[in-house]
Amino acid sequence: MNIYELMVRYEGLTIDHNEVAKILSQKLQARGYFTNIESSKITSVVNWKRGFFKKGNVVFSNDNGDLVVQGYVEDEIIPFLDEAIYELAPDKTKFIPFKEKLNLENISKKIDEEHAKQAKQALTPKEQRIKLEKCQNCGAPLNIGGEALPWLVVCSYCGFINNTDPSKTVPQIGILPAMDIDAFKIAEDFIAKGIFVTRGAAKTANMRVTEDKYVPIWNLTIRLSGYIETVRYVTEYINKTPVTRTIRQRFNIDQTYELPIIARRSAEFQPDIEKYRLPLASKQPFKIVPDMLAIELDKDEAVSLATSKAMEMLKKKYSNIAVFNVKGESIGEPEIIYVPIVVVKYNWDEKEYFVAIDKSTGNVITGTRPLVKFNISSLFKKHEE
Repeated sequence: MNIYELMVRYEGLTIDHNEVAKILSQKLQARGYFTNIESSKITSVVNWKRGFFKKGNVVFSNDNGDLVVQGYVEDEIIPFLDEAIYELAPDKTKFIPFKEKLNLENISKKIDEEHAKQAKQALTPKEQRIKLEKCQNCGAPLNIGGEALPWLVVCSYCGFINNTDPSKTVPQIGILPAMDIDAFKIAEDFIAKGIFVTRGAAKTANMRVTEDKYVPIWNLTIRLSGYIETVRYVTEYINKTPVTRTIRQRFNIDQTYELPIIARRSAEFQPDIEKYRLPLASKQPFKIVPDMLAIELDKDEAVSLATSKAMEMLKKKYSNIAVFNVKGESIGEPEIIYVPIVVVKYNWDEKEYFVAIDKSTGNVITGTRPLVKFNISSLFKKHEE
């Protein structure tokens, strides 16, 4: 049995979501399904059940004159869904069966993606480096840049970033200064904050530095807007009879998140977005320094990843989400910050863990701790001299 977990939009079908929910519920009941409807001004949800294991729901809503269907739509429900929508369609010629509509939307999406790709390629000339001998800003002689920014040449006199590839844009770039820090002490403090991990035990961890490089991090501001609907059930006793009420709540969303994203496809980790913030007050003009890693994620890729992480953070704030209609966008101008990062790895019970530290502040960017099991019997053991 195929299960479709998605959203389908019927353009121009001005059908009230509550009416189509009622028709679908009636059709399912006539064929032996148990159903109930949860309605609000925004959505109507048809919960259906048949037998012990078969159950699901279909969510209807209206958006700018369109009928939107989302939730879990199973094969056996589709014929009844088509019938309900067709019966209420004011213009039968605009009706398209669910599976055909789904096919068309997928094809349309692929065509749009292909057109966007072709348009981008048409607007972007093939890579053609320009040989620069003098700085475009001050006229001083230039030295070609290294691996980190192969298409950019930084003037060692005025700090201007010269672009040698017209097909690429120059992002705003800054760098953080590295400080002398005690990486092992910082890692030890981090480990000791674990559950049931003592300071003495943390000192016994076999630590070693595995990476000490300047890492490019996108600094992005993501705005999420839209709405979330939650549903919960409250059971009350009226005359000793249990009565269950459905409580639906709608929350309008307009929140902004500042997120750091490591600009490397092969990155073993990303910053802890709930705890780590780039220390932008310490940012300095960009310059080439040893041990710089190349920028691999472009702006669009970084925005996509940051938006996903922002939505994950938002979802954690709500329970029993029934409808998640939230969109994300990048606001402001994203910039690249080169951050000096040292990675300390250590072993615990034959497993490897790590702590990534920002050398410009000594703050932990992210890390992993062992899950130590608590042995209550150890509390009653007598200390032996």
